[in-house]
Amino acid sequence: AVLVAIIAGLMPLDAIAALANAGTLAAFVAVCVSMMVMRVRAPDALRTFRTPLWPVVGTIGVLGCIYLFFSLPHRTQEYFLMWNALGLVLYFVYGRARANAGEAWATHKPSPLRGGRGYEKGRPVARRTALFASARPIRRRACAAHIAGCRRSGSIPAR
Repeated sequence: AVLVAIIAGLMPLDAIAALANAGTLAAFVAVCVSMMVMRVRAPDALRTFRTPLWPVVGTIGVLGCIYLFFSLPHRTQEYFLMWNALGLVLYFVYGRARANAGEAWATHKPSPLRGGRGYEKGRPVARRTALFASARPIRRRACAAHIAGCRRSGSIPAR
């Protein structure tokens, strides 16, 4: 927060706005690319909205954002690339050395009674089956068992 306050105090407002525009355009590119990748890798995944003509819409979105990014001032592009490079350096130097979430996730086998996704009766199952067929009933049973245990212990009053 201190670094952002210093930048806000030293840089002109139009330069800060241009950097915000560059970041927003990069985020839109990431969304468009992710949408296209997910439509290929997981075509049957549950979606509340499906983009019509997704290859066309995604490609136009990426190209349009790239065009708008290169229409920004060159100084803005340079600052944006420097900030991203600095962020990657900080991530790899500081974050990767201290990250243990990936290791814990790789070695952890979720319990089917705790609503663990991807396992049924202790063995891996198809991702779609686990997410949409077995996870919800297992979670309901686990919640019902938890509530019943709380009622027995007296932490939740009986009905």
